[in-house]
Amino acid sequence: MMMKGATGDEAYKYADKHFREACRVILGGEAGSLSELEGWLLTLKQPMGSAKSSASGAPLTLVSPDYPQSARYLSMDEAFAAKPAALNINDMKDIDSLTAAARERFAYSGNLVFGNSQFVEASSDISDSFYVYKSARVSGSKAVACSTIIKDSNYLFGCNVASKDEYCMRSHQFTNNSRCFEVNICTSSSDCYYAYDCLGCKDTMFSFGQRNSMHMIGNLALPKDKYLSLKAALLEQMRSELTAKKKLPSFQDIFTEAARTPPVLSPEAKSCAKKFERKINRASIQKAWDSTCRLVLGQEMGDITRFKEWLLRHNIRVRKVKSALASGEIPAASYENLKALPDTRYVNIDERLPLMRSMKLTEKEVESITLAGAGQSLSRIAYITPQFYEGTNLNAYACPIVLWSSDCEEVHGCVFMKKSAYSTWARDSEYLFGSAFVFDSSFNIKCYNSFKLKNCFEVDSARSSTGCYYCHNMENCHDALFCSNAKNLRYAVCNKEVGKEEFARVKALLLAKVVKELQEKGSCAEDVYSIGKK
Repeated sequence: MMMKGATGDEAYKYADKHFREACRVILGGEAGSLSELEGWLLTLKQPMGSAKSSASGAPLTLVSPDYPQSARYLSMDEAFAAKPAALNINDMKDIDSLTAAARERFAYSGNLVFGNSQFVEASSDISDSFYVYKSARVSGSKAVACSTIIKDSNYLFGCNVASKDEYCMRSHQFTNNSRCFEVNICTSSSDCYYAYDCLGCKDTMFSFGQRNSMHMIGNLALPKDKYLSLKAALLEQMRSELTAKKKLPSFQDIFTEAARTPPVLSPEAKSCAKKFERKINRASIQKAWDSTCRLVLGQEMGDITRFKEWLLRHNIRVRKVKSALASGEIPAASYENLKALPDTRYVNIDERLPLMRSMKLTEKEVESITLAGAGQSLSRIAYITPQFYEGTNLNAYACPIVLWSSDCEEVHGCVFMKKSAYSTWARDSEYLFGSAFVFDSSFNIKCYNSFKLKNCFEVDSARSSTGCYYCHNMENCHDALFCSNAKNLRYAVCNKEVGKEEFARVKALLLAKVVKELQEKGSCAEDVYSIGKK
């Protein structure tokens, strides 16, 4: 299934070539082809969906599993070629008639590719990217395979939630890294393996919570020659096992094995306990919610917390876990790879750096560490935090991962975010509520998997659009209602341009119904994932 300028299997061939190169760079040698190892690479990613085209029966890759089964599905090429049945005046006489007409005409699309993209295979929600294979939610990237939620990165394989990275494999929640393998929540690091919560580190293996470290194994800094010798032996073990078994233990596997040993904390470690407390100034978030509601819904809706459950629908929820050192709950991310970690070895963000300075392997333990026995070897020092903060962050409450963000509440991954609540990884955006994987956008409520949106409500898989409501697969559309699979529309209802005045009349009908339901129930039953349900 090739799209957007691709023929044959160029996406796979290019990805395979660079996957082999990545193995040589990261592991010191090749261990098999991409097709042989893709089953292993695809684990611990955010789930995608699948369907068959209602027109051709061809398999489709969907960006999310949230779409209804009883809906009409088309490939992107089929969707833009199809012409929905024409509307008549009776279809728009009231909002119930319009919703019924929209349901009959609505179709969800798989294999979505936007912008300047080419050579994309078995993937969806790809924007301005090249050579993408079996991946979803990828933007501004090249040579990405078996990965999800990738932005501005090149040569990534089996990764989840990454931005501005290069030549990394099987890594998760990371940014500005290169040549890394099985790292989680790491930033501005290179040549790291099986590491967690490391910042500015280089040549680091099996370590936790380190800052600006080099030549380190098990949190212990080593002379360069000794580190390189031990690293070479460990990489040889990894290549041999990967070649033979077509998979390697994940960081999650090793950490889970380490956590099986009951912790024995020294008095020095116990002294690192510090209760985690963060206060919120919800007034600034409420003010942003009020402004967004006025723009999108035509009036303020009141206390945002009343709508929390509705806004969190189709989002990844922030979990709460307890510290192994002190009382109190800690916000924790719930991405697939982080859900796989046991909760018994978490500490809060204020505890982890002093704790990690006091916990390291001995030189003898480091010399004897093996890939097979790493879990047991690390059991004494294996403690992690579910939180990561970097940069200037102000008034970010119940947000486990925060980079250069302000005025956010329960946002599951704040990266260059301002004024947002109950959302999931909406990078480089502001004034977003109940939205997931929306980049470079502002003033949106309950939008998903989109790029460069403004003033939208219940929009999915769109790009460079404004003022859209209950729309799917839109590009360069402005002021649209109940549209799917359309480009370059203005003042449109069910893919038909109706003019400014008629659009305003129909929009008023829709908003009256939405506002009434929100005021009475605190939620709306209909959303962009249900509007196409037959």
